[in-house]
Amino acid sequence: MRRDYAATGSFTFQLSEFARVRLHGEARLPDQDKVNFAAFLQLEASIGAHGAHAY
Repeated sequence: MRRDYAATGSFTFQLSEFARVRLHGEARLPDQDKVNFAAFLQLEASIGAHGAHAY
């Protein structure tokens, strides 16, 4: 029986209450001799009018 292995991890850094940065990575081992990698970098920001201010 063939088995596939995978590992994933995520790191989030909260810059302020309005912004955060995320790094997500994944590694998959579909075969014994090769590894597939994927990584994502995300910047999330909240701007504009909200309940505390009337911009």
